[in-house]
Amino acid sequence: MAEKHKLRQSLAEALDIPAEVALSSARIVISGDSELRVENHKGIVEYQPGKIVLKTSTGQAEILGERLTLAELKPETLAITGLILSLNLLRED
Repeated sequence: MAEKHKLRQSLAEALDIPAEVALSSARIVISGDSELRVENHKGIVEYQPGKIVLKTSTGQAEILGERLTLAELKPETLAITGLILSLNLLRED
């Protein structure tokens, strides 16, 4: 598995394409403390006003905050709004 990952990463670099595209990695963009956008997620694991957990290709992304809501939900992209206090990336090896 690690060799396949390295091969895709090398290919992405050689073709000058973003690694998240070649590796199907999650791309997370945080705007201040009130919006977080995730591309290439694999689904919602947990959803509460103070905690949202998403599945990614490498593990889980845990967003903690207050009044968290899903402002946009598309098959591989979502936006979370509210007061974002922390983002934890939990790798599965």
